[in-house]
Amino acid sequence: MKNLPEHLNQVPDEGSVVGVGVSSGTSCDGIDVAIVKFSWNNLDYKVEESGFICYEYPEAIREQLLKVSAGEPVSASDLANLEHQLSNCFADAVAQMIQKYPTVPDYVVTHGQTVAHLGNLGTMQLGNPATIANRTGLWTVGNLRLADVSAGGQGAPILPICDQLLRSGPSPVIILNLGGVANATLLTSSGVEAFDIGPANALLDGIWQQNNQSRYDAGGTVGTSGSINPGDVQSLLVLIEAAVDGSSLHKDAVGAQLLSLWKPERSDLADMLAAATEATALHISVILNEKDADKIYVSGGGWHNKLLISRLSAHLQMPLFSIDDLHESKVTVDSREAVDFALLGHLWFRGIPAGLRAVTGAKFDTIAGALWPPVQG
Repeated sequence: MKNLPEHLNQVPDEGSVVGVGVSSGTSCDGIDVAIVKFSWNNLDYKVEESGFICYEYPEAIREQLLKVSAGEPVSASDLANLEHQLSNCFADAVAQMIQKYPTVPDYVVTHGQTVAHLGNLGTMQLGNPATIANRTGLWTVGNLRLADVSAGGQGAPILPICDQLLRSGPSPVIILNLGGVANATLLTSSGVEAFDIGPANALLDGIWQQNNQSRYDAGGTVGTSGSINPGDVQSLLVLIEAAVDGSSLHKDAVGAQLLSLWKPERSDLADMLAAATEATALHISVILNEKDADKIYVSGGGWHNKLLISRLSAHLQMPLFSIDDLHESKVTVDSREAVDFALLGHLWFRGIPAGLRAVTGAKFDTIAGALWPPVQG
């Protein structure tokens, strides 16, 4: 490819590279940026070192993103303007990360901000990769899900291959991500299985935000003070099971939509949080207990909710660990997705498919993303 550095154009079977991964979760709290030095030998990848920051969205942009992702009407011109502002936020976040790190990275990977996800009917992530490329002078990979959707897949999940390539140890393990949606990757000696499970933070944060100006119940403190009403747990479980249909999920389907249907007997905030946490933990546990694995490693903001982790530990038949333990603290519960996106970029340069038909339901495996060059001159 014209002007592409040789070490990216003709990737050897062994070496090291520095990539930047950029992601933003469905809660729209901010932009996660990880700068990662990978070494590899064929398909054996290791994280040698990494750095991580979270760049907070300006509140006005966050509010617009939440409205768009909730399906509120928006004009094409307003959506274009929002993407323009968002793209510059991504570029600012990458620039901040680069300033903190002593080595100039080789490339950037941006996932963008998901505002709609309809599985194989379509998916939309806002954020122009060209803006990052031009602002940073770095080759940038973006639009990671579109190829899989065009091949009939769900466009998700796309990170299981990263869990597979970065795994350590022979035992079958589960990587559980507790974001707005709970999803999991099962790694065994024979391959990889990945799937969305249902609500995690989206449901709990939705309850909290109906009653508070802040974004979430920090640490699950208020929920811990509540009493679990079995009737409220059961009625919510019925709704959760109806909302989860085996397809990849958007956080509003297991957050706002569930809350609009749930009519709890107890309307006290602490009791609602306690019941919703219990239902969330039970739903996740029933699914994961059917899997043959020895350990569960957790990533995502849900790890910081002590009540959720406590209830999961009570119902799961396998012990829970932080993903820090799996990667010797080079990958953390907060940085895991951004690190994995950085790895997806290197797979792009090597021509290795990350959209796996066995995982997404596509007709064939696909290369995740497209490449944007920086301004030359």
